[in-house]
Amino acid sequence: MKALWRRLTALDDPAAWSRWLAAWRLWLLAGLLAAALAALAYPFLPLPWRARAEVVVDHDLEAALPAGTDRHLFYYLSRENKKLEALAWADDVLAPVAQALGTSPADLRRGDILTLRQEKDGLWHFWATASDPAVARAAAAAWAQAFVAAAQDARAAAQEAENLRVQQRALAEKLAETRFLCAHLAQIQAELQALPPPPETSPWQAWALWERLAWLHGGVGDLPPWPADTADGRALLRAARDLAQARVAACPQQVAALEAQLDALAQAQVQALQRARGISPFVSVTPSQTAAEGLPLRRTVGRGTAMLAAALLAWAGLGLALLFRGGREA
Repeated sequence: MKALWRRLTALDDPAAWSRWLAAWRLWLLAGLLAAALAALAYPFLPLPWRARAEVVVDHDLEAALPAGTDRHLFYYLSRENKKLEALAWADDVLAPVAQALGTSPADLRRGDILTLRQEKDGLWHFWATASDPAVARAAAAAWAQAFVAAAQDARAAAQEAENLRVQQRALAEKLAETRFLCAHLAQIQAELQALPPPPETSPWQAWALWERLAWLHGGVGDLPPWPADTADGRALLRAARDLAQARVAACPQQVAALEAQLDALAQAQVQALQRARGISPFVSVTPSQTAAEGLPLRRTVGRGTAMLAAALLAWAGLGLALLFRGGREA
């Protein structure tokens, strides 16, 4: 044993090198035989299978950032891809995959069973590994299909949130206009209450008062009838005061109704944003290869890799045999 250790460590011994190099035919034959045996036995080796499902992701940069620079586009793509990756590894997306493989989503995130790769041109590959090729295909298909469904639901929720935001802005503008109108109506009502009842009004003054009466009416419904006696300023003033009082009395209800609608829109927008999970409304996720039948399959270890590993093992075994033989001769 000591002689074998000395021969193993004496790498500068010319005799050892010459003996190893002289057996090059044996080295070549051992490597070729081992590689050939590995190639023949490769279909029967218990190696896991990997299945690949494919999904196309389009961010629609022209609509999302119509005037964005390259830097803005880079950060936008990086941020949106991270959101989609988080969605792909979410519990509800991994649940059907865990059911197909008989494990839990937490185990799928920790292990090397699932692999997500982003290829060029927006292609996302969902890889699943299993000992059975049918199980691998089913897991990859389930993962890709769950991701597509979740992404499409998130995009629909994001579009709903965007529509609600537009409605909320329009309603907020209408509420501001209503409040301004109510304040102006209250001022006009105060001015009308302060006017003394004229004994007689000229046609021009009556027309001016009737125009204010029409403005108070706001174009809603039919205008109150023109007083029979246009010269009677008291009738016009009384009609304007009554209409102003009715409009001012209706203001709190109008404002409260608009505020309630605005609060409802805000709550609906928050719920839609929660369902959107931060996904952009411009992203589009479509399946390319998500059906379990016909998904690409391959072994986790290729045939060439197995042949090379067999040749290396043969060379290692031959080297140990030569060392052991040399140690015994020593």
